[in-house]
Amino acid sequence: MFHAAIIAVFMGRLGGKLVDRRGTRYTLYVAFSMLTIGLLCLSAVSGLLPWVIGLSLIFLNSALTFMQSSLAKEVSSALPKEQTGIGMGIYNLIIFMAGAISGAVMSKVVEFNWGSVNFTTVGVPTTFGTVYFSLAVLAVLNIGWVYLKIGRQEAAMLRAAVKI
Repeated sequence: MFHAAIIAVFMGRLGGKLVDRRGTRYTLYVAFSMLTIGLLCLSAVSGLLPWVIGLSLIFLNSALTFMQSSLAKEVSSALPKEQTGIGMGIYNLIIFMAGAISGAVMSKVVEFNWGSVNFTTVGVPTTFGTVYFSLAVLAVLNIGWVYLKIGRQEAAMLRAAVKI
């Protein structure tokens, strides 16, 4: 896990530059794509050697830093200047709460034996592989949500700018 965290530090800088150059929506597409790749890799290699799993974690940690950069930029740019501090505080609170709640939910989910459902595995089918595959499906759905939510907002802003 250490190597993935170190690489994520450097990828965080790259993610911040990517947000500034290409925008929030593009960076979120990249982040969710990396997250999907990492989760599918984990789904396939769960139960194998730890170093193989460690390589998959590079995609996950990098994707999370890209998401943090782009979502922080989106929140800070959507709010008026006098409310940015409060908005970023609430954003961080939501991130911490989501981490705690999802950890509790996932620990309850892995109590059941889902190993036989995992069809992406290379090695031994495990419950964790099935959970990672399910999370990859959610990441793909989030790509669609980003397209619908942020894409429509940007299109509406462009239409309003053209009318002016």
